[in-house]
Amino acid sequence: MAQLVWTSTAIKDLNSIAEYIEMDSEIASKKFIKEIISKAEGLASQPFKGRPIPEKIPGGYRQILYKSYRIIYRIEGLNVFISSVYHQKKLLFKL
Repeated sequence: MAQLVWTSTAIKDLNSIAEYIEMDSEIASKKFIKEIISKAEGLASQPFKGRPIPEKIPGGYRQILYKSYRIIYRIEGLNVFISSVYHQKKLLFKL
């Protein structure tokens, strides 16, 4: 089983998402963030279940989708690094 590691960028992304949703509902915000985290936690047991990202960024980045968000990650040995959490409409610049 792989170790899941959240980067500081991914944590900032989650906080931004939470703050945005919280403008409408604190309960919905907490629930949604828990769901994203739960989706990402599945990578610990199946790190290759995501597909490679379509952008031409070196580093072997992969993604899994949750609702309208992309959970971007890379695998290094026994670690899965969650690099960022992006809305699908937002352009992915650099990781």
